[in-house]
Amino acid sequence: MKNIKVNYQNLIVFTVEALIFAAVIFVFAFAGKKKLFPRIDEDKTQILFLGDSNFANDFGEGALPNKFGDRYEDIVTYDGSMGGSSAANLNTEHKPDSYSECFCLHSISKMMETDDFSYLTDDPELLKSRTGGEVKFRTLPRIDFGKMDYVILNFGMNDYLQGVPAVGDDEYSYSYAMKKSIERIHKACPNAKIIACSVTFYYYIDSQTEEVVSGNEYSFKNGNLLYEYRDALKDVCEDFDYVVFVDSLEELGIDESNCLELMDDNVHLNSEGQDMYVELIHDALKREKE
Repeated sequence: MKNIKVNYQNLIVFTVEALIFAAVIFVFAFAGKKKLFPRIDEDKTQILFLGDSNFANDFGEGALPNKFGDRYEDIVTYDGSMGGSSAANLNTEHKPDSYSECFCLHSISKMMETDDFSYLTDDPELLKSRTGGEVKFRTLPRIDFGKMDYVILNFGMNDYLQGVPAVGDDEYSYSYAMKKSIERIHKACPNAKIIACSVTFYYYIDSQTEEVVSGNEYSFKNGNLLYEYRDALKDVCEDFDYVVFVDSLEELGIDESNCLELMDDNVHLNSEGQDMYVELIHDALKREKE
């Protein structure tokens, strides 16, 4: 009988490689529902950000949620913001698109409540259509929402720009969409306080006078004036004891006199404006904790 020599070193290497391969296959096959976050620092304050481009825009220093997490060491942030997001479901003819039901808070909050994100995760091309969408909405399903301490919302600008009614009784209106979304988010994140931030400043330059005109004096598509979306959200928040309202339109301090210095265009904050927004939200958190 022949003596068979076994190279145990190669056998060990092969075994380790096989185990790693099996682990990778397991993760891709079964991790769809697995909650991967928070991974570490569970003793720190856990904050989920959901918002539009004023949260999502990155001017080279990270988007607003990342800035927030970098600035305060006792906080861990999760960025679920996406440019083009509205609160209401926009009744568009061509669905899905950036303003359709797939990216509105009304539907995202339903996904959070039911823990079913398949509508988004099953369509990677749809996710890629929005800045950071593929990363953010593959991360969102893996967050353990029950461990969130705060959820910070910033929606309303795209509702204003699309002429969505500020007040109404269905998902195509801003107030109803925010109310329903807050209820759903509370069910998904029962231990979290919700910080609801109002719309920020909007302006345009009058072509004849070259003066700055505020969104408080101008509406789109027979919609409401900018401040009416702020007022609608404030009224909604008064119905919930677990919601803190932040008047970003007023308290951020951006108006006709300084908007050209603090905004990247007539809709979006620039990096300095974002820094101011970080401070405003942090101040709201401090007041809530006192």
